[in-house]
Amino acid sequence: MKIKVLRFLALVFAALTVGMRLAHVLELGPKMAWDADLYFSVQSTLYRFFAIVGPIVDVGAIISIIALVVILRGRTSFSLTAAALIALLASLAIWLIVVAPAHGHLATWIGSHTVPDDWMHWRNQWQFGQAGCFVFDLSGFMLLLLSVIRDTPGD
Repeated sequence: MKIKVLRFLALVFAALTVGMRLAHVLELGPKMAWDADLYFSVQSTLYRFFAIVGPIVDVGAIISIIALVVILRGRTSFSLTAAALIALLASLAIWLIVVAPAHGHLATWIGSHTVPDDWMHWRNQWQFGQAGCFVFDLSGFMLLLLSVIRDTPGD
């Protein structure tokens, strides 16, 4: 029963993480064409709840998958579950190394209502960093799903 609950939580948290990252990927094309005023206006209003919900679902996915890795040691689904954890940790690393610094710069400029000359560099770093996170989050979700399928009896 404990495994089923943890898998349920891990899948829900991982799916929510992928959903948030997919939103960023789908926005990427149009946002590349926006001028600085529109870009900063959207960045300063649209993502307030992302900052609240994002860390909860990211950490929830990672913690629940860590618990699964510990419990599933020795089972056929262990390697896929461990690979899912590695993928989500890679996404977190990309966020910390690429997205977070860009986010810090953008937040400073939003607060001061000034647009620096290199704003497109930081926009690109933020946008493409989120796309990189999406690749690893989606991979982690698919690996987690495959781990459940591997343990499911059937033909």
